[in-house]
Amino acid sequence: MDTTETPQIYTQLVMILNDIPAVPKTGHTTSGPSFDFRQIDYIRNVLHPLLAKHGVIVTPRWLDVTYSERLNQSNKTEYVVEANIEHIFWAEDGSSVSATTHGTGMDSRDKAANKAHTASEKLAYIEVFALETGDSMDPEADRSGDDSQSSSESPSDGQSPTQPRGRESGESTVQMEAMKSVVGQIERARETLGWSEDRLGAQKKATHPDLQHHDNLTHQQLGAVLKDMSKLVDQQAANADEQSDG
Repeated sequence: MDTTETPQIYTQLVMILNDIPAVPKTGHTTSGPSFDFRQIDYIRNVLHPLLAKHGVIVTPRWLDVTYSERLNQSNKTEYVVEANIEHIFWAEDGSSVSATTHGTGMDSRDKAANKAHTASEKLAYIEVFALETGDSMDPEADRSGDDSQSSSESPSDGQSPTQPRGRESGESTVQMEAMKSVVGQIERARETLGWSEDRLGAQKKATHPDLQHHDNLTHQQLGAVLKDMSKLVDQQAANADEQSDG
């Protein structure tokens, strides 16, 4: 009879997989090709409570790295860092598995290495946990999906406009944590943009003009609001960089 015990890390990773919610693409490019992407801060905010709950830590190890310089379209020097980074997932019994991913970072100042690390880290999480986006696989399907709201839903019950509330079907603790994460990011974006609560309410209506009520948006609906706000934050930062460089 085989008495070999399964390393704990495998069990813990499976438990995280069972708990992890979808991670929508809340980011959008502000220059170059237009596409949506999953933001590393969002992924970390979703994963952190699950890693803590199931006793898993992650340590990175840079395996190799190359540095180079090039001129960008504005004829300014841009620093490029390419790295292969091993991300090691550890359980409490000392067992581990690792994922090695490549990251490339480009920056005209001193953030190229950080960007390379972030790209590699995000790819490792996406691969190890097979992160879903929550998007419909059927292009003909109703885009609102399970997140659609009918006019029969009850109005606001006095909660903050961005305060998450449990759905009638019930949400797991992890889903609620993910909701709180989106709410927190929206609040930080609001402060960055210098918006009032009324201006935030106007943005919700602009993002979801088809909804009659905007006080109790679902996780994915809030994610869409955050996505639009993130574009404005990125544009504001880009404008600030141009002014400082000019």
